[in-house]
Amino acid sequence: MTEDRLPNLILNYDCSQPDNVTLLLPPGTNKTSPFRLFFSNLCITRLPEDICDYPNIASIRAVTGKIETIPSLSCLKNLIALVLVNQEVKSVETGVFVGLERLRYIDLAYNKIHTIEPGVFSEDLHGLMRVHLDYNELTASEAWPIRITHEFCVFGLSHNNISHFSNEENCCSSTWMSLWLRYQPRNYNVTDITCLMPAGNTVQLVRADQRLLNCQIRSPFPKIFSALLGTFAVIFVLLVALVVVFRYELMHLLHTGAKKLKRTSDEDSEYDLFVSVDGESESDRVWSKKLLNGLEQNHNLRLYFPLRDMDPGTVITDKVIKTLQRSRAAVIVLSSSYVDNPSKMFEFTETYNIMVKQRRGRVIVARLDNVTTATNGYLNAFLRLKKYIDADNCDLFEKIVHEVQEEKSQNSRSRSVSQVEIMA
Repeated sequence: MTEDRLPNLILNYDCSQPDNVTLLLPPGTNKTSPFRLFFSNLCITRLPEDICDYPNIASIRAVTGKIETIPSLSCLKNLIALVLVNQEVKSVETGVFVGLERLRYIDLAYNKIHTIEPGVFSEDLHGLMRVHLDYNELTASEAWPIRITHEFCVFGLSHNNISHFSNEENCCSSTWMSLWLRYQPRNYNVTDITCLMPAGNTVQLVRADQRLLNCQIRSPFPKIFSALLGTFAVIFVLLVALVVVFRYELMHLLHTGAKKLKRTSDEDSEYDLFVSVDGESESDRVWSKKLLNGLEQNHNLRLYFPLRDMDPGTVITDKVIKTLQRSRAAVIVLSSSYVDNPSKMFEFTETYNIMVKQRRGRVIVARLDNVTTATNGYLNAFLRLKKYIDADNCDLFEKIVHEVQEEKSQNSRSRSVSQVEIMA
């Protein structure tokens, strides 16, 4: 349940007795229910005295009032947010936040705080992410050892009177402040902010680093292990980069490998070869007709050529898909115009899906022009892996016939294995 949906506790007070404040339950709740406490009152000078009777208070927000002190809130183990803004708080004593491991947010801006005792922000505040102490009266005359060692989002200290800061307890825990102070020139006299070292000398904190503060941590691992870890990290990053850059090539090799292991039967194959060509290109059409004559007349292959075999008025996409499903292989007549034609890129995608991904056959790329790249990732993989046959290759027809015959023989072996498995 979000904070704004929690029931709000009711204040019971009399302005003639501003220190005597108690809480009342809202209707339908009990003291163990989750609550929020939100109020704005100019006569109340302290938080309710029975606040610990409601251990599941998730947030306290008092905006504008005369609250002078912050009592120990260690009893509110589920407290997430504490906001006391525009009040009369002058100091924050040690122990007020002890044990509040779920506390995330503290806002004490616009008060009169001049003292924050050592240990207020102790190491058990594991979840603390934001602290606002802006517009207060913090000065250099008070010691303020900050013990927070984990990373957090915001630590607001602007518009105070800080000119000198000395951390006498743990210089190493202040290394984060070294960087932070370099970007706060308007709020602090950065030349005076120092860290008192165990030997009695001081280090200018704004220019300090781990070496100056004697905070360098020795690695528990020998240098050889560190070197090995670094090497493995570099190799891992390189492998990830290679996978990203060559993902289509890897997927293509994976698809073709899976296709060899398990193939779809071609018993219903009507055509040996489906010819995908850009019919809008005159040179592509002329070359494709030579391909048809050479394969059909000299090698007795059954080819489906859409420009020749598709009936007028046919829905092209449906017909292409159905014909591909009844073909053993497909040849892509690749040219610059083919790559630039969106409908041909769609046709190639369907061809790849049916032939390779669905393991129905194989794709043969016959390259007419010096095409080196394509927008389609899988077609680009063919080009990068050089899985194509140049059109001017004198053995072009024989190589295409070999691909088709090999596809037939692999399907025959696959069918024979399937029959043996059925008989077994």
